[in-house]
Amino acid sequence: MIVLGVLGAAFAAVLSAGPANVIPPASEVIYRHEIYRDADVTGYMLDIPPGRGTQMHRHDKDILTIFISGGRTTAVFEGFGATSDALPAGTVRYRTAGFAHSTRNDDRQPFRAVILEFDASQGARTEGAAAPQLFCTKGFCVNDATLQPGSTLAGERRSLFIAVENLAVREVSGVRRSQPAGTVWTGPNGWTNDGRKPARVISIAFR
Repeated sequence: MIVLGVLGAAFAAVLSAGPANVIPPASEVIYRHEIYRDADVTGYMLDIPPGRGTQMHRHDKDILTIFISGGRTTAVFEGFGATSDALPAGTVRYRTAGFAHSTRNDDRQPFRAVILEFDASQGARTEGAAAPQLFCTKGFCVNDATLQPGSTLAGERRSLFIAVENLAVREVSGVRRSQPAGTVWTGPNGWTNDGRKPARVISIAFR
């Protein structure tokens, strides 16, 4: 409660100080660090310790968030009060650019999420066609798949992958590697779960 009060007071101070551009950008969030980059997307790991929270910050680009750990959070969005949320691991959320918020971890375990930040506008969210497709934008579609041991991810399109659980990958070429939960990589579909347990992966197929 004390942390939330501090975040709310800081936000109120920002609002009274002048225009919204005095709110710092997301690049200044101390609990995130870059884990992936290509010509179009930058990936970050957000890792908030128990009971801690980010400062109020603004997002100037569209973002896709994949919650790796799951957990309970309290968020304060610009112009709104505090909102508490329970997020199962593997939850995916998309927001277009132009908002500011803070996030507090209400659990006793670290809160981890992968944030994908797009250089170009991806447009509004639309409903997906059918499972495992969750939703689409004009720029990409999001798929949520759980692969049984020995199962292969269908399709030939090159995608961006985020491991929700620890995953052992065997590429079509035969190359094997581990992808710990929260890692981001790119490549064609068609790889196989080479582990002994089912593994969940979020894939971003660009259109």
